[in-house]
Amino acid sequence: MPSVTIKMTDIRLWGYHGCLPQERTIGAQYSIDVELYFNSSKAEKTDCLIDTIDYPEVYEVIKKSFASPVNLMEHLCRKILDDLHYNFPKLTNSTITIHKLNPPVSGEIGAVSFTLSHK
Repeated sequence: MPSVTIKMTDIRLWGYHGCLPQERTIGAQYSIDVELYFNSSKAEKTDCLIDTIDYPEVYEVIKKSFASPVNLMEHLCRKILDDLHYNFPKLTNSTITIHKLNPPVSGEIGAVSFTLSHK
């Protein structure tokens, strides 16, 4: 069974996620990477958009899922992956990594990242 992977990297969104008060009021920049796996045999033959995963639509689902603040990045990862699989039933597997850029720690750190797979 032919399978293709669509990778979308460095999706930049501003969000208000976290448990600390400043995270909910000031917010932070996030970068999201997703890998989407699905059977590509029909799309390979038909050359029709309806037979594949439309990545602009993927972006819109991620953006919408990301908009509601949550406490934990693990929860946000699960929420986005569940929404992607609901909206794109062709998906067989997926992986998401959310990078919280410049997290609020007492030191210099570029990002903290969380990766979750849906199989």
